[in-house]
Amino acid sequence: MAKHRHIVYSPFSVAEAGGGRKLGTSWEGKKKYIVVRHGDNGAPLAGVEEWRVVYIVCHTSPGGRIAGDNNKNTLTALQMAGRIKADGLSCQHQTMKLWSCSGGLAGPTDRESFGQKLLKALRGVGYDQLELYAYTATLWSLPDDYDPSVNKTNRSGVHKLAGPDADHRIRAKETRIPVTI
Repeated sequence: MAKHRHIVYSPFSVAEAGGGRKLGTSWEGKKKYIVVRHGDNGAPLAGVEEWRVVYIVCHTSPGGRIAGDNNKNTLTALQMAGRIKADGLSCQHQTMKLWSCSGGLAGPTDRESFGQKLLKALRGVGYDQLELYAYTATLWSLPDDYDPSVNKTNRSGVHKLAGPDADHRIRAKETRIPVTI
């Protein structure tokens, strides 16, 4: 596996998509990313090097109790941690990024973000050294040629953007925070 490639992991299976749009499709076919989904070829995260960044793609809300896919399937943080473990990720893994809208924000009635719930669940199944990062804004993962001002396609990746609306976007990493519990 090339050193510069990141893993984009959907904790939802292709079968769960039921013919609908699968999570991670905007990352597919890009040189910089390898997209895998829960249950692909048995254990799609087995053999992933411990230093390689794994992006977990899903939908969340501030303080959310569940994560979802594009087809109304949902998982709790504990269920997601169980799928990550079942899909073969080494307990020595170092870095994951929760690529989900507002995954790093607590809600108005729940003082924990989904990212905090997920990190607790991951600790509970043996990921004691893992650093988890989450985002505090609405996210977009758009092909590099999405912007009409770009004249050529860069097949290496996607624009990772964040912001409240299409007119006020910034680079997503500016809204990324380390998750603490």
